[in-house]
Amino acid sequence: AGNITVNATGAGFVTLNNGAQISGSTVSGQGGSISLNGVSTLQVNNSLIATSTTGNNGSAGAIEIAANSVQINGVLPNGVLPAGTPATGGLAARATIGNG
Repeated sequence: AGNITVNATGAGFVTLNNGAQISGSTVSGQGGSISLNGVSTLQVNNSLIATSTTGNNGSAGAIEIAANSVQINGVLPNGVLPAGTPATGGLAARATIGNG
């Protein structure tokens, strides 16, 4: 699967509202990663940033977020995987200010 990269420019604000998604999935093999770079403020409001795999022969891609401020409100629950779910990817987030 391919990678998704968001490079914020200008003020560097990235906002996902009301069901917006940045997501990638694969059926088999290694899933692509999601990277958000140069973000001054990331706001996720009732939305989702996710990678997934539905097959038995692969793993979901990693998610990496580099932001000065991260605000998360009302996202879908994570960390709940059905029995038999293949390997997950990793999550790395760096923020100098955060709440949520």
